[in-house]
Amino acid sequence: MRSPVFTVRHLLAIAGLLGLAGLTGIGLNPVLAAEPKPFHIIQKEGDLQTLGDLKPSFIDFTSKATPQVSLAEVIRRYIELIKTTDDAEFRVQALHRLANLEVLLADQDVEELRDERLWQMAIDSYTEVLKARPRREGYDQLLYQLAHAYEMKGDLESSLKQLQQLVEQAPRSSYVPEAQFRIAELQYSFGRYAEAEKSYERVLQQGEDGFASKAQYMLGWALFKQHRYDSALTQYIRMLDQLDVAQQDLSNVDQELRDDTLRIMAVILGHTRGHQALAELLDRTQRHQYGELLYDRLASHYMEQLRYKEAADTADAFIARYPYHPEAARFSVRRIEALEMANAPQLVWQEKERFVEAFGKQGEYWARQTHETRSGIMPYLRTYLDELGRLYYSRAQQSQGGANYRRAAQYFSQYVRTFPNETGSAEKYFLLGEALTNTARFEPAIRAYEQAAYGFPEFPKRAEAAYAAVLAYEELIQKAPARSQEVWRQRRLEALTRFADAFPEDRRVGNLLLLAANEHLAYGNNKATLEFSQRLINAQGKESAANVRGAYLAHGHAAFELGLYNEAEASFKEALARWQGRDRQRQEIEEKLAASVYKQGELLLAQNHILAAAEQMLRVGEVAPNSDIRARAHYDAAMKLLEAKMWPQAIDVLGTFRRQFGRHELAKGIEDNLVYAYEQNRQPDLAARELLAIHKSDPIPERRRKALLQAAELFAHAGMLDDATRAYATYAKQFPRPVDQAAEVHRKLVDLYTQRQEWAQRKRSLNALVEIEKTAGNARNERVRYLAAEASWMLAQDLKKEFDSIRLSLPLDRALLKKRKAMEQTMAMLKRSNDYGIAEFSTAATHLSGEVYRQLAQDLIQSARPTGLSELELEQYELLLEEQAFPFEERAIEFFELNTARAKQGIYDRWVRNSYRALSKLVPARYEKEEIRVHVVSQLR
Repeated sequence: MRSPVFTVRHLLAIAGLLGLAGLTGIGLNPVLAAEPKPFHIIQKEGDLQTLGDLKPSFIDFTSKATPQVSLAEVIRRYIELIKTTDDAEFRVQALHRLANLEVLLADQDVEELRDERLWQMAIDSYTEVLKARPRREGYDQLLYQLAHAYEMKGDLESSLKQLQQLVEQAPRSSYVPEAQFRIAELQYSFGRYAEAEKSYERVLQQGEDGFASKAQYMLGWALFKQHRYDSALTQYIRMLDQLDVAQQDLSNVDQELRDDTLRIMAVILGHTRGHQALAELLDRTQRHQYGELLYDRLASHYMEQLRYKEAADTADAFIARYPYHPEAARFSVRRIEALEMANAPQLVWQEKERFVEAFGKQGEYWARQTHETRSGIMPYLRTYLDELGRLYYSRAQQSQGGANYRRAAQYFSQYVRTFPNETGSAEKYFLLGEALTNTARFEPAIRAYEQAAYGFPEFPKRAEAAYAAVLAYEELIQKAPARSQEVWRQRRLEALTRFADAFPEDRRVGNLLLLAANEHLAYGNNKATLEFSQRLINAQGKESAANVRGAYLAHGHAAFELGLYNEAEASFKEALARWQGRDRQRQEIEEKLAASVYKQGELLLAQNHILAAAEQMLRVGEVAPNSDIRARAHYDAAMKLLEAKMWPQAIDVLGTFRRQFGRHELAKGIEDNLVYAYEQNRQPDLAARELLAIHKSDPIPERRRKALLQAAELFAHAGMLDDATRAYATYAKQFPRPVDQAAEVHRKLVDLYTQRQEWAQRKRSLNALVEIEKTAGNARNERVRYLAAEASWMLAQDLKKEFDSIRLSLPLDRALLKKRKAMEQTMAMLKRSNDYGIAEFSTAATHLSGEVYRQLAQDLIQSARPTGLSELELEQYELLLEEQAFPFEERAIEFFELNTARAKQGIYDRWVRNSYRALSKLVPARYEKEEIRVHVVSQLR
């Protein structure tokens, strides 16, 4: 036999590793699980002999979870029991229990319950028991279950007979209300409607709440099926009375029943004489409170059946019967919709005219209604008045008929009286003016035109309307008597001035202003500065240069004060062109010229033409390069572009401003504005470059710090990882305070270095996070502690990977030494992660500590075997290895159990679950058990 010296040498090396078995790693004491206690069944009623004596059992669950069996499985077992016994009484008991289980399953489909043989066996069992003792205790239940068995087998006639027998023999049984209702239902399904009618009435006589409403409803159907339509309708009226349909808070069931009742009533009425039968029903029953509901449902029924003419007649009948009902207008709309579906356009137009006449603001109906009802009518008045006005206006244009123009004017006039201030009324005023003009009613036409022109600033044809008013004045002057012509001339002059003020850019304004100038000359009105100055300008060939220059200046100032800034600009340019040399007054004119251009920009801003406004403000530098407001105008243009979110244009203007006015006081915040614009324009890289410039040049350290941090974040957002990494790294070096921000930066560096696979730098940042927390002092907070704990955890994971990678190869003593060192480093880092007291990492560290020991045990068992061993020596060697690995495995179990014990403290994260899984593999007898539950039937139906 060979000497075991070499074996002992290797085992001594293993024994030297046993000292690790006492290493706790994180300074925690393991908690061992208590031995489980079995549960036992307690029979509360003493010893039982038969199935009939079966009573509920109780299980003591103090230390064990209940096993779980599905209802379907319980049913299967009962069915098997029923099929295998010959005792009818025994089967009946089991069938009772099966019936209770069937109720528990509700609508679930259980295949075993579809077996006809089962239900035939049930029928035979119930029949045999009843035959033996027909009046035994509980015979009503047996009759009920026998009827149920026939139904389950599909023999509904036999089921009906059993139910009738139950009602006849046991009239006071608790099963009778349901049995009576089922009798009625079966009779109805067999088409025996007269019998069903009587049965439903018996249900109602019993007054059983659970079936009364259904019986009420089905009684109506039974009457309907017998063609007793009036009786059926009367029955359904009773249903509506019972439901109290006026309630707003009907239950879902009552709501559905109400809808079904109204639906079948509509079907019956549609099957007979429709709205005529409905009117007779309401008069006969004096239930006019249901009129709106029933007419509405009948009309809907006709629409669904494409019986549009009858739907329209039904709506018309409601209006005729209840002309001032709040829903009368809605029924008129329904009539219009039905006629449209019936493709009867002429009737549609007639009905729309009827609608606006009957339900318009001028009628009695309107005066009687509430604000809410009127609000519901308004949209239809708006549509129909518009459509009717356009219809007759179009007909008038085609035929030049005065009658059609008058009808159009009538509807347009009613529209603007009904909706005087709505945006859409502007066009109606304009069309009203056109219709009135074409019927030679110029004075009201002028009022309509001017309202369209000056009452609605957003109306696109307002200038056309104002010009049409001027032309209408001309018609009045020509056709009016001589004594009133002067009045109309004065009003026309006011209209000309008003037009010039309101529409200075209109192509006709020159002619109108010239006409106004002539009128002022005739009247001697020399205060009209603009008109007179323009006359001088137009006559500049006959005037001196000084006078013409003065005229341009006067015209420019007047135009500026009136807000005609483009005209003011032109006049000031002409004045400057005629100026000799430079003096104080010339400088003032240049400033006024610059202001005129700037004001044009403001006008465009008011119209929300931001880009055009900015262009106008930038034009100040072109027309008045020496003006004081040039820089301000350029800057304001940039700010307006920023406000309007026109980022590319704003960036361009800001850049130009910085180049041209870099020393101006307004240039101080340009970089900040550029950063904002670049960010909003989704150019984070350029925004970051601007921030780096701020970081380098700003004299305020805090601004430099924030700029650098924001630059790093923007680089990261842009996916520029190299730049982001450099910026974050620079921040980490230059700004160790504030501590929490420095920690966040190092955390981001960890992610960046991980993506770049720069493991050494990643490790430095992780260590830096640990060091920051260690030296933070009063600046330490929960977030800093969390990041340090997370960093320790990441470092521990890295050490664990190094530990896992070390294989126990020969020579084993060297490998074990290296393995031990890696293990000590890993456990020390896990202890540090745990010491932060953060549950997320404490559970992770505890679990990973167990994994370290488990891995060591596995590596030890799987370590390299010395060569040259005999079979016996190898067997002895492997036994010794297992003995040496056992303490490590036990240590692993202690850590896993320590982690699972936290579940009792309410901590159950994925690391606790992983510890449970590890224990189920290491100690399967204790932890890998399937939970079983037992269902106990506590009572029978």
